[in-house]
Amino acid sequence: MAVFKGTRKIKADDALLTVVDVQERLIPAMHDASNLTKNARKLIQGCRLLELPILFTQQYTKGLGMTIEPIIEAAKPVQESASSDEVAAVLEKSLLADASAAFSFIEKTSFSIMGDTDYVKALKDSGCRSVILCGIESHVCVLQSALDLLDNGFDVFLIEDAIDSRQPADKASAISRMSDAKAVVTTTEAILFELIGGARHPMFKEISKLVK
Repeated sequence: MAVFKGTRKIKADDALLTVVDVQERLIPAMHDASNLTKNARKLIQGCRLLELPILFTQQYTKGLGMTIEPIIEAAKPVQESASSDEVAAVLEKSLLADASAAFSFIEKTSFSIMGDTDYVKALKDSGCRSVILCGIESHVCVLQSALDLLDNGFDVFLIEDAIDSRQPADKASAISRMSDAKAVVTTTEAILFELIGGARHPMFKEISKLVK
């Protein structure tokens, strides 16, 4: 049986962001789609600045469409208008900053990301044991993914302001259940500041600008 490692602070060198199914035909039905989109974008951009691996999943793309454009845009390389040379230099070193790399996603039909062999392989190849989780829907794909990750010995950091459901009650119930299962429930701003650890981090100024 997998043993949960506890609610320790997250470490950037052991963390991976997974964005679950933020797709064209799902997002309009969400209770607070604008807030979800805003925070997911910040989360993606922050994790890119910190060079964390990011995995995107899509549930039955043929029926539910692509990941929405604002999320795809957040995953794209920074243009010449980058806020500083330092940011551009960091992003140049990351996989997502490769100008030849198009937006990529993992196709799935199981509700849980752990039911897809491509996701499981990508997670294993990353070497990360802490998964930052955001996306939709809270009570279906996010919930089942979190439970399966925990059952397989991963630490799950659930970003409650970057998940959503059609009904607030479903989101609230899902958060309660994931918390009871020992997922760490936190927010976009909290996790980004936890990842940098302090004001001496080279990305402190950029992360501070991002969360404002």
